[in-house]
Amino acid sequence: LLYQYLYSLSFNPIYPGEDAKDNHHPMLSIGWYGLADDYKQSLELLVEILENTDLTDEAEIKRVLDKYLPALDQSRGDGFALAQILGFSGSDMERRYTNYLQGQEFYKFAKNVRESLEADPSYIEELREKITSVRDLILRRDNLIVMNTASQDNLDKMEKVSEEILGAL
Repeated sequence: LLYQYLYSLSFNPIYPGEDAKDNHHPMLSIGWYGLADDYKQSLELLVEILENTDLTDEAEIKRVLDKYLPALDQSRGDGFALAQILGFSGSDMERRYTNYLQGQEFYKFAKNVRESLEADPSYIEELREKITSVRDLILRRDNLIVMNTASQDNLDKMEKVSEEILGAL
């Protein structure tokens, strides 16, 4: 379904500069390619994933962390590139935010989560509460900006679908 309805799904952190005034805060951009005729199914699937990801299966969470942790560790690669990323993170809000969500800081966070799951059986509840809290802050109808690219006829239909699905959040 991901390839059919959410092709090339991506989550990208953005942090608009101070000139964005009220929008000068961390944001998350979610993008994908799809057919206009499939937009409703695509948006429904995305909301389903975001709202209903199973956070109760500790074994599966550990398996996913074990699978991706090695690839997240940027210290295993080009040391100069990592030094640049960390250096720029000190002077640029967007790069710092990106590092927290995708860089070496995220690796450290994910590694700590994995270690905490192993050391403390009750940590899964704390993790679930934190993830749910963040999700609930992000996934609100008054907190979303929707941008689509399509023909005008399709844009009008997509806008109505967005209002229907996201307005129910």
